[in-house]
Parts: sequence; C-alpha cells; structure tokens
Amino acid sequence: MKKHATPSRALLSLTALLVIALLLAACGGSTPTPAPTAAPTPTTAPPPTAAPEVKPTEAPKVDLSSLVFFSTQFAPVEEQEKFRAILKEGGFDFTSSEEGPLLDMVTAGAQTGKGTVDLVGALHGSFPPLQKVNAMANLADLAEDLATSRSFAPAFLETGLLASEDYLYYVPWMQATYVMAAHKDAIKYLPSGADINALTWQQFAGWCKAIYDGAGKPLCGLPHAGLFQRFLEGYMWPSFTGGMVSNFQSNEAASMLTWMRDELWPYVNPQSITYSFMQEPLLAGEVWVAFDHTARLIKAFNEKPNDFVAFPAPAGPAGRGFMPVVVGLGIPKTAPNPAAAMKAIEYLTSPAVQGRILKDLGFFPVVGGVSTTDLPAGTAIELAAVSAQANSADALPALLPVGLGARGGEINQIFRNAFDRVVLNGEQIANVLPEEAANLQKLMNETGAACWAPDPASDGPCQVKAPASALVAEPVKVTFFSTQFVPVEEQEKFRAILKKAGFDVTGSEEGPLLDLVNAEAQAGKGTIDVVGALHGSFPPLQKTNAMVNMIDLAEDLSTSRSFAPAFTETGLLGSEDYLYYVPWMQATYIMAAHKDAMKYLPAGADVNALTWQQLGAWCKAIFDGEGKALCGLPHAGLFHRFLEGYMWPSFTGGMVSNFQSQAAEEMLTWLHDDLWPYVHAESINYSFMQEPLLAGDVWVAFDHTARLLNAFNEKPDDFVAFPAPSGPAGRGFMPVVVGLGIPKTAPNPDNAKALIDYLTRPGVQEQILRELGFFPVVGGVSTAKLPKGVAIELGAVTAQANSADALPALLPVGLGARGGEINQIFRNAFDRVVLNGEAAGKVLAEEAAGLQALMNETGAACWAPDPPSTGPCQVKAR
Repeated sequence: MKKHATPSRALLSLTALLVIALLLAACGGSTPTPAPTAAPTPTTAPPPTAAPEVKPTEAPKVDLSSLVFFSTQFAPVEEQEKFRAILKEGGFDFTSSEEGPLLDMVTAGAQTGKGTVDLVGALHGSFPPLQKVNAMANLADLAEDLATSRSFAPAFLETGLLASEDYLYYVPWMQATYVMAAHKDAIKYLPSGADINALTWQQFAGWCKAIYDGAGKPLCGLPHAGLFQRFLEGYMWPSFTGGMVSNFQSNEAASMLTWMRDELWPYVNPQSITYSFMQEPLLAGEVWVAFDHTARLIKAFNEKPNDFVAFPAPAGPAGRGFMPVVVGLGIPKTAPNPAAAMKAIEYLTSPAVQGRILKDLGFFPVVGGVSTTDLPAGTAIELAAVSAQANSADALPALLPVGLGARGGEINQIFRNAFDRVVLNGEQIANVLPEEAANLQKLMNETGAACWAPDPASDGPCQVKAPASALVAEPVKVTFFSTQFVPVEEQEKFRAILKKAGFDVTGSEEGPLLDLVNAEAQAGKGTIDVVGALHGSFPPLQKTNAMVNMIDLAEDLSTSRSFAPAFTETGLLGSEDYLYYVPWMQATYIMAAHKDAMKYLPAGADVNALTWQQLGAWCKAIFDGEGKALCGLPHAGLFHRFLEGYMWPSFTGGMVSNFQSQAAEEMLTWLHDDLWPYVHAESINYSFMQEPLLAGDVWVAFDHTARLLNAFNEKPDDFVAFPAPSGPAGRGFMPVVVGLGIPKTAPNPDNAKALIDYLTRPGVQEQILRELGFFPVVGGVSTAKLPKGVAIELGAVTAQANSADALPALLPVGLGARGGEINQIFRNAFDRVVLNGEAAGKVLAEEAAGLQALMNETGAACWAPDPPSTGPCQVKAR
C-alpha cells in the first residue's frame, strides 16, 4: 500500500473507482433486496462486486498497539465496551471524544506541524472544518487499494470528497439512514409495472391511492411528529429539485409541494400528524406502508419478519434522494503512525467487521458482501433495503445540515413550515416558499454555513436561488360573508389568516345576510358563495330551501380531518341526511378544578368521564375533608346556560320538550339535596369563576371557557380542565356552533368548497383558536404554539365534544328579541326550587305554562337536543 500519491494518481484512481462502482451498481451488483412476497432468509447476501470477501475470521496481522484512534461515535459506556471488543481482535483501541475537543486537537496539530492523533472517526459534518484548515490526508489511493477486497457504495465515496474532484478526506466507515416499510397485504396494490425496489414517488402516491380505493381507508403513513424534517430535507427536496438549500424555492419545489398536497397527502393516514415512530402503527395495522429511520422501523421487522418488507426510498425527477448519517475515517496529515491508521481503516471497513458493527452496535455497512447469517431477522431485512438504496444507480445522498452549529433546529423548522403551511394548512405555495426561503437565506448568512451535498460547494454562505419562473399568488374568486369577526380588530386578524390561501371575507350582521341569501334563492341567481354564521342562522335558510346539501363534502373532508360527530349532527338541522352546514368552530362551557381537589374524587371516578352524581359526591367529600364548601357555580353570570345546556339535557334528554318531566323534577330534587348544600354560598354572586378559583375561594367550578381562562393562564400547574359530567340521558353540553354553508345559487361552488376545506384544516383551526379564541371542531390541532391556558382548555373542549355520550344542546333558536325570556324561565325554576325551597312539581308546571306561551307566540320550532318540530315546540305534559 502506498503512503502517498501524486495528484494525477489520486485523480485517476478515485475517478476509476467511482466509475467502476457506479457501473456495478447499475448492472445489479448491489446487495439484493428481498422479494416483495417473501421475507429474506438468513443467508449471506452476495457482494456487489466480484471482489473477494474478507472472511469473518480474517483480521489484519499487524501490531497496531501504538495507534491513537479518536472517535465521536460509541461514547456511551455500553457501546464502548462492545466496540472495544471488536477493536481488540484487530489489536488496537480507541478514545471516545466529543466533536469540539477532537476538532480543536487535530487543528492544533495541523497548525504546529506536529500531531498526536493517527485516526479520526466522526460524522461527515466534522470533516468540513478540518478541510478548511487543510488538516487531513488524501485517502484516494487507500480507497483504491481497499476496493480490491471490498466494494464501497459509490454514494459514500462521493460524500468523502467534500465537493472536491480528487481529494478524499475520509473513507466511509458506517451509516444510519431511513428506508421504507410495507405490509405484504399492500403489495397487491402496487401500480402495474412498478418495481418495489425501484419505485418513483409518483408511483408511490399511486400505490397509496390504490390502497385507499381498495381497502377503503388511507393506509400510508409518515412520521410527522417524529423525524419528518429528514423526510423533507433528505428525500423530497433532493429527489424533486436536486438540491436542499439552493433549490428550496425553485419551480420544481413548487411542483413537489403541489404533488404532495394533491396526490399524496389525501391518501396518508390523518393520524400521521401524531406518529413519532412508524413501527407501532405498522404493527397495529393502522398503516401498511411507511417511511422512517431504520431504528424506528426495526421493531416491526423483528416482531413480524414474515409480514413486512423493506425497500429503498422512491426516486424523483432529480434522482433517488436519501439521507445517510455517514460516519467516516480520516487520517490527519500530522499523524505519527499513518501506516497503522491505514491498517485500522482496512480492518474497520472489512465486511466481517462491518457485520459485527451492524449486529452489535446498529450502524449499517458502507460496503457489500456483509453476511446476514448471524443477524436478527429484522436487521437482515433492513440491511438489504439500506444496501440497495445506497447502491442504486440514481442514488443522490443528501447529508445532514452542516455548519449551522446550535442553530441546526432552525433549518428543520423552515422545511417543516413549508410543508405544514402548504400541505396541512392549505396556504398558497407562491406565498409560502418565498417567505420561508427568506428565513433560510437569513440563517445561512448569519451562520456563514456553506452548501453541503446535494447542493454544490460554495465559498461563502449557501445561496437560495430565485425560481426560474416567478411564483405568483393569485386571489381565489369566492365571495364569503360571515357574521363572525365583524369588529375591525377581529377582521384584520381573520383576513390575515384567509389571505395566506388567497381568500377574503365580508363581515355582515345576521339579518341582512339572511335577507340577501333568501332573495337570491327566490331569484335563482346569487352572488354569495359561502355563508359563515351561528347555528341559529341556518334554520331560516332551511325553511326557504336556500342551501346546498354538504353531506358529500363533509365525507370527503373527513378523509383528512376528524369532525366531532356531535357537530356534524347539529348541521343536519333535524334531517336524516341533509347537511345544511359544515361545522367551522365553537365556543363552549367546561369544568375546572384545583389540583388540591383531586384527592377527594370518589373512588373509581375518572375526572374526564364523571357523572353528575359523582360530582355531587366529590363536592361533599371536599366539604367533609376541608370543612367548607369549595365547589362553585356562576349564578350571577351565564348560569342559565348551565341549566339549559347541561342540567336539563343530561337528566331529561331535552330542553323544552321535557321541561316539566318526572326526570326534571328528580334533577331539581338532586340539585336541592345533593349538590347545592356543598356549593359555596357566594356562588349567587359569582359572574366569572376564574377569580374565585385564583383566590382559592372555590376548588371546582363550571363556566364558559373565556371566563375560566385567566386561571389556566396564570396558574397552569395548579388547575386542570375537564368535560362537563354526564347524566342519565347523556353528557349534555352547550356549544356555540358556527357553520359554513353554500347557497344553492353560489356562482363559484368549487371555490366555496376550497374555502371550507381551508377553514376546517387542523392548522387553520389552531390559528383561529390562537388569534380569535374560537375552539376547533376537528381533531389533530397542535397545542405547540398555544398559550398554556388555551392548550389546557382545548383538551377538555375536545374530550367533551368527542365523548361517546355527547349530547349537544344548542342555543335557543327562533325566539328573536325574546330570547332572554327563556333564560329567565329556566332560572326561575332553579331559584324557586333550589334556593327558595318551593315544591318542584308545582314550580315546573307553572313555569312550563310560561315556556309554552313563549313558544306559541314566537312560533319557535324545537332545536337540539329536542327533536325537530313543524310548528311551535311543545312542552310535553307529565
């Protein structure tokens, strides 16, 4: 083996080595992946070339005891022990080191001309700083010599050049990476002519759609809550644009995001936004096809090796982008024992030792010919896919970001933002890419980070190129009238949310909007595409048959978001299959408790699934334990909503119809005897419950979310939020539901559907909650950017709406200016029985007469939870 090489030899030898390796890979010489119909059996995978394999018992017969080998890998004690056992057979040892001190040591040796380190083992990103100070020897000749006995994956030899033409700064040592996994039940849905080991991303999307069409549900999955940034940085952008940073806002990137939004994501399991590790949903059968890091798929392959196959990531127009975590071995120019270092590299890159490292330490080989005989079944399955991916003819390695230091997380967020804003939130690509590209360029400039593969090398900060053709955001032609967010400040916030997707809004009072929609319905020609309004605005439009049936749209939207069933039910307006509006947002009432109260919960009670009887017992237990009443209700506030939306529905199943029922009498008796004695006496004066909670006057309370929020925001560690309890008839709760409907005369119905799609996306629902205070009607809303108090309330609001026994009781409808009268009737019933001690039966009969008179005089039909009526709602007799 030569100690030094002339530049011409290095250039010729390395070029020849890369060409030969690429030709062999193209001719099928790489380690084969398992056939889709059978898991790999524990046999020795053939090497990618005809080069002789180093036998497992073979080790370099040379004294390496004086070698000084520093490695940033295998620092934990357990890993050190395993690695030292492997090195001992080669006759040498190593010293574990953090990256910073090791780079300082090698750099210092380069500056003084005298070093102490013979061999450096480190991640790819550790070598560019050593390249800058010209500290490392050219290992091109060594790589050529080693290629006579092993076959390096061409992609990794390329990365070791650090964008130079003929200077190999490190010999690839080992890798970790990401691959694809599929359940064998998915194989039959592969597109015709597709090769699972040589898929394109377009074929992958076609596969996911075919699975959806055949199985009736989305069964492809991606780890959006896990290492999803690597999917974007290492697979999407490189495969479609050929770069990572430089082509971030290219036209190809815009086309890619369009493809992801329109052709891939609709067939991805919506729960993907919650997945961190894909092995669990694969094993649970929630997904059939997935992408993830090998370490986060291994459990599926190990536990069910006969059920799953592994395969390389698909390719895009620019190549088969993949992200290897490459570890290299380099020799400093000042190494005291360069010959020993070369022998150590020979040993560490031999197929036998590469197999040992894979088996014992989990890093995958960078050479072919590694035996699978002693490997766990799952590891052998993954090895075949990893090898095929690295050796594919169109392999395009995209390395981990380099040179960003402590700000590495920022680039991850930029790529995530681009995806989330376009694919999840529906924002316009022409707005998103330039905005995030500006953030990316700012990061590059401030850190001075040069480009890294697959981007070409740069002398200064990596530059984000302008797109070849300007990206233009066009406004969407749609006329949207909303009775919500009419105040100027709210309008500005709401318009900013709408503008991201090219939409706008016109604020309107309810009366003029209803008149306009009805007039256009009568004329048969309209100007309004979408109506956003409270639930109570839609029954008048139902009467005039002015609105489109949204049932099919809701079904289509449900493939990518989960509506709370209770709110979809309200949009039916009492019909069986005519959806007058798609739910948009809600406000509601929940419970709050100080954590000191939790120890008094009745035995076996679940705070998130309480009954009202258990709440009464809880309040009594607190009273008995603390010697005072510490439950509270806002009798001077929105107490009528507590009665109309929670008490009567939970105990009677209705609001108006069952007002004077036997169940209502029993409820008032329970309130009088079992709850109110343990309610704080000052409750008759409470308007907002957040103040007495913060003051410690009460420990358990009911109120509107807006009137509890200060407690959760100011002391998030002291309070818990939970759903309202349930009664014999269900978990009555009163949501203020806002819906989105399309008039039959809408001039742009397709754009109207696009607007509704946008406003009901989880990401947009989160923005409306954060900026405007209305709670979501869909699941999957992230709490990451929410104030702590809002996040606490969101958990309870979501649980309440999605409970199996949820019984939404809507705000009174059809009473016009006399709406306050029904509130007083319910208050009278409570006050006369519970506060004044009158007989429940007598009180209910008298107040029921006043309630029926109100219904008759206004003509108000029944509303949920009462069944619909064609005339005035009727209070049923006892």
